[in-house]
Amino acid sequence: MSKMDIDEILRSLKPWGRYQILLLLVVCVYGTMVPALHIIAFIFIVDTPTHFCKPYEGFSKSEAIPISKEHSDTIVEYESCLIYEIDNGTLTNETIGCPNGNEYMLTVGESTVVNEFDLVCDKKLMANTVVSVYFCGVLVGSIVSGLTSDYFGRRNVFLAATFLIGITGIALTFTTSFYSFAAVWFFTAIIEQCINVPSFVLLMEMFPPEKRTAAGCLSNVSWGVAIAFLPLYAYLLRDWRHMQIAISAPCLTAVFLWWFVYESPRWMISKGRLTDANNVFRKIAKFNKLDESNVYIDAIPKDFNIKTNLEREESNESMSLQKRNDVTGSAKSDVAKERTYTMIDVFRRPRMLRNTLITYCIFMINSLVYYGMALNSSNLYGDKYLNMFLVCLVDLPGGIITVYLLPRYNRRLLLSVFLIAASLFSFISGFTPLTSSDGTNLFPIILTSACLGKCAIVAAFGTGWLYGNEIFPTELRNTGFGTCSFAARIGSIIAPFFLTLNSHYDGGVEILFGVLAAMACLAVYILPETRNRPLPETMEEGENLHAGKIKATNGEMYTQSKL
Repeated sequence: MSKMDIDEILRSLKPWGRYQILLLLVVCVYGTMVPALHIIAFIFIVDTPTHFCKPYEGFSKSEAIPISKEHSDTIVEYESCLIYEIDNGTLTNETIGCPNGNEYMLTVGESTVVNEFDLVCDKKLMANTVVSVYFCGVLVGSIVSGLTSDYFGRRNVFLAATFLIGITGIALTFTTSFYSFAAVWFFTAIIEQCINVPSFVLLMEMFPPEKRTAAGCLSNVSWGVAIAFLPLYAYLLRDWRHMQIAISAPCLTAVFLWWFVYESPRWMISKGRLTDANNVFRKIAKFNKLDESNVYIDAIPKDFNIKTNLEREESNESMSLQKRNDVTGSAKSDVAKERTYTMIDVFRRPRMLRNTLITYCIFMINSLVYYGMALNSSNLYGDKYLNMFLVCLVDLPGGIITVYLLPRYNRRLLLSVFLIAASLFSFISGFTPLTSSDGTNLFPIILTSACLGKCAIVAAFGTGWLYGNEIFPTELRNTGFGTCSFAARIGSIIAPFFLTLNSHYDGGVEILFGVLAAMACLAVYILPETRNRPLPETMEEGENLHAGKIKATNGEMYTQSKL
């Protein structure tokens, strides 16, 4: 039986049957919206409210606080952590820190970790650090999710992590110090990634190539829906503890999904569990109300997972084993079944290594720009909550764009277009002054370009998410995809510290984002095209995923036109 038959089985099971739609809904809600709410909630949880040194008694803010920036007669910014020194009841020209503590301007009565633990001025680095602590947890979770889901299965890790994040998310609200908060948040981040990565891989492995793109794009849209509603959560539930409970408690219902979500047959086959894979196919056929006589069930032979052409570096070893066992074919099957691949094997294959490193760079830059733009939204001039709402809202059209375009155009083309658009809009936002020479307020241009840039990077992120999943073979897909997410988290970890550029040059961080997005655009064209191609099953097929061809398990070469 050839490699293509697993896709034929999925087609015979009715690709958009009842079960596939149910799985898509489960992954959209629990596998995408839940992680999205948790990972983007940091914008509000660790938001820094406008604050000043508490003025001396008898003095107003305008008298005691020095002006930081004066954009025009009507647009003035005051220093956040400095106040004029007082001598014998008279203000001097010397500035000092805040002797009376800080005063927060809570525009909607919000409560965040920053004002609760007073993480401003000399403690400002702690606020940036706690965001990086979270993304360090996401980084660790990227590796843990890959290793555990390749070992225990996609479904088991996905559902267990969803239930656990409900527990840790609620536990987070009972923390009473900065350090206890950071510790629990770190473990919550690890669990969040154990939801996001396995659920998406599970979804991708349940669809044939021609339906996989649509399913992945719809999952990306659900991310945008969650992010669009997050500012509403934050506005209605102004205490960060209440908002955290609201996004965590529903996750406890994941325990009921255990009987409705099945394990990935591709993963089972890669582990040699052929009977279990056939049972899953049978359950899906029954759920979709299909006649089993018209479905390719029990069509997988015992040697389906065995490569008839092993990699060259293993051929001599397998031949010697065959001679020692004196049984042609059986020893080869034993070697293949016992062979366990790790990311180290990628470094032994030049094309897979090249594709992997380029994918890492693109993921890291996408993540840095995406989360940097989200964090920077609270620093833009004007109504902070309105700015944050608009910058979050554009995640939804960004996801919808991928739904429309990804099934129609090549991955490389779209990813490069999205990245160059993000670069151009970032440059516009960074180089545009707040006011023109004649005093005209140019902030609407800055905000519009910032939103369009965020929309473009969201579309790039969604395209890259699907792209990265299609590059790695089944034998290493979850681990490889998890390490891509690991690379992305390096970008999100350092993103908070990049925002300090704005204190030296207005728009500096946006200009940096533009440069990075342009660099990622150039790197895209090194990758192979994967649109409408079967997912590579073996390491050999992952190595041959280039130049428009892929070598199947039975040795036959398929070209792009044939696929």
